[in-house]
Amino acid sequence: MVVHESDVEPERGVQDDRLVWRTLLSGDRTATAGITAGVVELAPDSGPVVVHCHDAAEVYYVIDGAGVVTVDGERHRVRSGTSVYIPPGVWHGASNTGATPLRIFYAFAVDSFADVEYTYASVPRLPPNSKTPRPDRCALFHARSGRRSRSHRAVRSASVRHP
Repeated sequence: MVVHESDVEPERGVQDDRLVWRTLLSGDRTATAGITAGVVELAPDSGPVVVHCHDAAEVYYVIDGAGVVTVDGERHRVRSGTSVYIPPGVWHGASNTGATPLRIFYAFAVDSFADVEYTYASVPRLPPNSKTPRPDRCALFHARSGRRSRSHRAVRSASVRHP
């Protein structure tokens, strides 16, 4: 399976229209299984972090630009060539701190993007210098594993399943 980014229609963020992504590999769209991957682009100086979590581990690889990725309350400056591992159920987000688009390749070890259920914090955008809430796990029922994760009392969330 070979897919070029320019052949995939862009999609806009559910919680934040400053995000544009292209899902390159996903079992519901391509003849693939066990991996879902794509490229997300954040507009220059996009400001606040979009905080979310999901029950699938995720990997980021920064293609272009510079920004901040927050994982489990810890802020990390990123730039082209940076890799980030995000464990399952951990609050995370990214913001572009530069003057050019921040482009990130993302990947999940799931068959389809539709298998990733996002949970957004009730206040999805945090000021760039604040810390992300630090729940042990997002308030999300893990149907596949049969366990319910714990949530942070101060964070209300809403789940969104991507089409």
